[in-house]
Amino acid sequence: MDKVVRAKSSFRDIKQQIVNRINSRDWVPGNLLPSEIELAERYGCARATVSRALNELAEEGVVSRKRRAGTRINTTPVRQIRFDLGTTKHEVLKSGAIYRYAPIKSHQQTTPDWLRVRAGFGSADEVLYLQSMHYSDNSPFMFEECWLNMTQFDGVESVDFSTNAPEEWLSNLMPLAKGHICISARLVDELLSSFLLAEVGSAILGRDCTVKNNGRTVAFGRRAYRQGYCMGTSL
Repeated sequence: MDKVVRAKSSFRDIKQQIVNRINSRDWVPGNLLPSEIELAERYGCARATVSRALNELAEEGVVSRKRRAGTRINTTPVRQIRFDLGTTKHEVLKSGAIYRYAPIKSHQQTTPDWLRVRAGFGSADEVLYLQSMHYSDNSPFMFEECWLNMTQFDGVESVDFSTNAPEEWLSNLMPLAKGHICISARLVDELLSSFLLAEVGSAILGRDCTVKNNGRTVAFGRRAYRQGYCMGTSL
């Protein structure tokens, strides 16, 4: 039995202690961890604090938890990558550059068949289609297309998107909405070439995002970034 740590421990302290024990092979992958009660006694804290630490480790793929079966160390932990998905304005300003947004076009339309299949819009949904450009120090940064589900936003056709980017408007309106993101390479066509000043046929980074609220698709966004753009994160 390890010596009990009497100093008050936070869930982050406990989480790090567990990771240290796993990395040092004191606790072997594939084996069960001590129970929450045992860990709470060992680290001199409440069981709820231990539970929070273990739940975070489970979310990060370090351990697996099953009710009445305990917490087991994963034999092949899954490292999760988390991206800071703030708005484009936030990203540009954070880099120290001057941000500028420029709307291109806006019109209402029946949801295209490809979009129903791709993003899960309903067969009767009407969408507001928006095109816009985002600039960093007056150089092309990102070209964006956005389809907003008009059946989910009352009066969206009256929103002034001349100065308010769709992503800013949506993040303020639905800060807790969930979605699915797909990052892939895109070939530059004539449209992207004219806005991003990239050669037709060259490859750039693209990002599609489906936004849902209460199980319904509320928006779909398609972005194309300037050549040389790098989307990074930390492990």
